[in-house]
Amino acid sequence: FIITVTNRRTAFGAYVIVLQFNGYKKCCTQTGHDLIAGGLVVFDEVKYRNSYERCAKIIKQYSSRVGIDMAEFFVRIVFCFIVGNSDMHLKNFSLIETAEASGEYVLSPAYDLLPVNANMPSDQEQFALAMNGKKMNIRKGDFLKFADACGIARQTAEKLIKSLVKRAPQWLEMCNESLLPNELKDRLIKIITERAETIK
Repeated sequence: FIITVTNRRTAFGAYVIVLQFNGYKKCCTQTGHDLIAGGLVVFDEVKYRNSYERCAKIIKQYSSRVGIDMAEFFVRIVFCFIVGNSDMHLKNFSLIETAEASGEYVLSPAYDLLPVNANMPSDQEQFALAMNGKKMNIRKGDFLKFADACGIARQTAEKLIKSLVKRAPQWLEMCNESLLPNELKDRLIKIITERAETIK
């Protein structure tokens, strides 16, 4: 995973995430709190060189509410696929401490959710990180295999995917009512329509 920011306050308080890459460990102190965790220290040049399965493994290892966070992580990946967010790299996922010095971590609220494929149609990749070893030509079966890596039952994964696909008409309506330039609006509508159809 990531060091996203080192001096930030949220509803849960101040936090720092310090993680590990290739056995390297680092300790940071903030507001008197020391945290050593084993994950991935991620620099800009390597933030695209990993997989969503690896992210899932780290969430499983450090989250204090694994079931909830794994389901949320899975939903975010499916959502990003549908809306064309091809830039969800390692630095766009975080774990935050629930309370200072508690030692309990949860998946942070989502951030940096952008329809990159609509904004940058030249970007042919559907994902920033590999899922099932690929970043393109993603199908429903890939998400079901990914659910296995997340520890999510196939039946549950099917329901989560279905719940997102059902919302696609609402997102299309939002696109139509938005102030986006027509060209961008048309691209985004096309992406949502095609990808929702692909995984329904």
